[in-house]
Amino acid sequence: MSNNLREALELNIPRLNYELLQEIHDGKNISENKILMDSLPNVKHILQIEEKYMPYSQFMETLDWRRNSLQMPSNAMRNVFNEFKSGTPQKWKLINAKEYSDVIAGKTISDDERAKKIFLWVDMAKFNIQQLVANSYMVSGPYIDAGKSKIDNVSTLHLLWYYLSGDEKIPNHRHNNSVNEKYFNDNYWNPFVKYIKTDFSSKGRAYETDASFNLIFDFVAEFELYKTDADKNLVTINKLIDIVHGRGSFSYIFLDS
Repeated sequence: MSNNLREALELNIPRLNYELLQEIHDGKNISENKILMDSLPNVKHILQIEEKYMPYSQFMETLDWRRNSLQMPSNAMRNVFNEFKSGTPQKWKLINAKEYSDVIAGKTISDDERAKKIFLWVDMAKFNIQQLVANSYMVSGPYIDAGKSKIDNVSTLHLLWYYLSGDEKIPNHRHNNSVNEKYFNDNYWNPFVKYIKTDFSSKGRAYETDASFNLIFDFVAEFELYKTDADKNLVTINKLIDIVHGRGSFSYIFLDS
């Protein structure tokens, strides 16, 4: 497990997921989730606007790791798994650095063309965020909260892969022993980490996975809040590109440098 994931576990910051978002939206457990609301002010704002909440909840559903959801073609983890199994190289939809620089600098361009570029970049950023989160869930499990890392004494990481693959040899409710865990590591976890070229060494950077998604999800909510405003969307894109986490800048997830 990477150092930043260990730190997140120690901090015990609640994971923003669809179920928790739905509870907050329905007015449940607000006081219990004060730390979440403090760290996600835009989500608190978005939850007051029903028509904006629905597109965001649909985005979150594509990251749902439950068995039935993982069978849906729209599920982000299903797409990543299918490409992993077929050996299809993982691709990122990166913004052209020069075009981005020109728009930021206000270079001559029609308002319509500028807006089209920005809205396209928003779609590209959302795709990359979904892929980033899918990778992380498939490397480290769908929960940061240590109390949710197991279901009936079975690792949620193992269950996620079991639901994706249907492979009975992966530790699950029927088979959960060290032999099966070695089988899982040798046939799924290690090959997947190699597939997404993630480096967990102290000097490397985990290019495709990260534990700190609260801020990123907050910006997704911001996209939905201002979905028809190109200028405000550009500000949000700039915030995404400027994110700095444990290994440095996050810009390479969004910008082709």
